[in-house]
Amino acid sequence: MVKRFWQEQYPLLFGLGLACLIYYLSFGWQTLDPRYIDWLVRGDIFGQFIGWEFFRRSDWFFPIADFTGPLAPIRHNLGFSGGMTLYAIVLRSFVPQSWFPFQVTGIFIFSCFLLNAVFANLIAKQITKTHLQRFFLVGMTVITTFLMARINHPSLNAQFLILAAIYLYILVAQRKKFPHWRFYTLTIVTASTEPYLLVSVFLVAIAAFVQRSVFEGAWLKMVAQVIGLCLANLFILYIQGYFSYYDFPDRIDRLSFTLIKGTDLLAIFDFSASRTIHQFLGFK
Repeated sequence: MVKRFWQEQYPLLFGLGLACLIYYLSFGWQTLDPRYIDWLVRGDIFGQFIGWEFFRRSDWFFPIADFTGPLAPIRHNLGFSGGMTLYAIVLRSFVPQSWFPFQVTGIFIFSCFLLNAVFANLIAKQITKTHLQRFFLVGMTVITTFLMARINHPSLNAQFLILAAIYLYILVAQRKKFPHWRFYTLTIVTASTEPYLLVSVFLVAIAAFVQRSVFEGAWLKMVAQVIGLCLANLFILYIQGYFSYYDFPDRIDRLSFTLIKGTDLLAIFDFSASRTIHQFLGFK
């Protein structure tokens, strides 16, 4: 019994080991030390770290992801400097400002690699028949982030959120009952981590609701669930500050940095932020 249990875990252990190897070759174990920040001075990781440092030293504002930086009193938004709003708010509540340097970017990316392996294994157990197939699926999933060349963007490594959505959908397709609040929770966590991933997770959630309605014939219930899902996530994005509004003329919200370059509808007609930046830099 015990031997069979461990044999079932071999694909998972393989995935976790591969995740550790990729992380070590890409960043090194020293990056897991919160006091080590030299490795952060590159690309998107640097922008995320600087945003985090200014955010944890700034006053609280609304939207909750706003902070003041070197252009104070002009405000910027954490979502436009690397995302991970949920984790930043939680850490800010427990990490004293006197702790410097302090970074958890390495721990976050490493955790994403491990969770990618975990959810890939859960999916593989549902759709594969042999250990070889599970090994292949888990291995390819774990190295996907590395192959996409986006490994240096911290929040985009959280592809386990998409894998979790796919796993929940598979449970629905197999007619295994589970509370719908799991999809609500998953999409809200995704919206608070990396909104770019939200599109994929959201579409999988809608597909699951439609699939359940096909089985049960409860179409009105499905419509209500989709509307509720939309409203919940729009609210989460709103309180984070992913939408520009005229009431906050001192915020820096450039159209090129808004959510998917099109959903920030108010910013399309508001060019004051762009003028503010140009004036600060000495341009007319």
